Amino acid sequence: MKNSIGIFLLLLLSGCYSNWENLDEVSKEITCDMDIVGLEKLAMKHEVLGQYDTVSKTYSMSKSNDVIGIVFNDKKVITVIAKTQSHSSLGGLTRRQGDVIVVKRCIG
Repeated sequence: MKNSIGIFLLLLLSGCYSNWENLDEVSKEITCDMDIVGLEKLAMKHEVLGQYDTVSKTYSMSKSNDVIGIVFNDKKVITVIAKTQSHSSLGGLTRRQGDVIVVKRCIG
């Protein structure tokens, strides 16, 4: 009984503190000429949450606590693609949000 409780807690914690394993690969798949429809298809392909915010003109893809942010200009052209990944320590019990890294700057 105690072993099953320990295994359950370990699985629960590892699920809560997981990272988006292919964050780098997905961020490199985004090109400057993509539109919102293309980004939505990419999000569905990789089974991540994708959402466009009309106020900030940004599209975000997220999984776990990791995010790719795509910034559009007024003409709906991508200007910046950036990512951020969280970092775990102490056996996964503490998390720290990583720095924002610009993947690509597009001329818009």
